[in-house]
Amino acid sequence: MALVISLVVMLNTLMMSVLERTREIGVLSAVGWSSGRIVGLFVTEGLILALVGGVAGLALGIGGLNWVTHLPRVRGFIEVKATPGFLLEVGIVVLVLGVAGSLYPAWRAARLDAVDALRAE
Repeated sequence: MALVISLVVMLNTLMMSVLERTREIGVLSAVGWSSGRIVGLFVTEGLILALVGGVAGLALGIGGLNWVTHLPRVRGFIEVKATPGFLLEVGIVVLVLGVAGSLYPAWRAARLDAVDALRAE
């Protein structure tokens, strides 16, 4: 469920970015950027957002678990182990969600007509 929610949040964030930057996308199109390059711009933006969010989530999650394990009533019941394999799995999931959540907004941005995008505001 958390993965679906994070995918929807990523999709929503990047769709809003495309809608707010319609004029900028039109300018990029008008100066010769290919649709592939525009897609690459938004996919890269999605990957950066996902990476920053993943690192922050891991730091907060591990820090929060460490804090909880030091509470007197919980001590000994929960064990925090952030193994390299776990971190690799989280990293892969974050990157996949970053790409998956940015593909549709990137495709929408690449489909914008330069003249219509420049006229928008």
